Amino acid sequence: MTRENKAKLDSIVKATGKPLSWWMSDFILNKMAPYEDISKLQKKITMLEEQKKELATERRFNVPCCYCGEPIYYSSNDSDWKTRIYPDLKKAFGKWYHTPCKPK
Repeated sequence: MTRENKAKLDSIVKATGKPLSWWMSDFILNKMAPYEDISKLQKKITMLEEQKKELATERRFNVPCCYCGEPIYYSSNDSDWKTRIYPDLKKAFGKWYHTPCKPK
């Protein structure tokens, strides 16, 4: 089996939530419709990979509401990120730095 095919099999099996041995047993004993299950799982995997890519580029954070304390969620995908949120963040955290970058 090629590495690529092994990686696909691993992702399909992982999406079922079953150990490989259980998945293989179900497959061998015809306890599943493999093409239907694989197709559904492949769609789910594709969707999860797309979400993972989106989240990798998205910046998310939350801060507590100053009145009730419940979190307010922010994302770089918000429509007002560039005009309101990011400038406020830059102003609030403009003097913060990494520990190794501390001026001497």
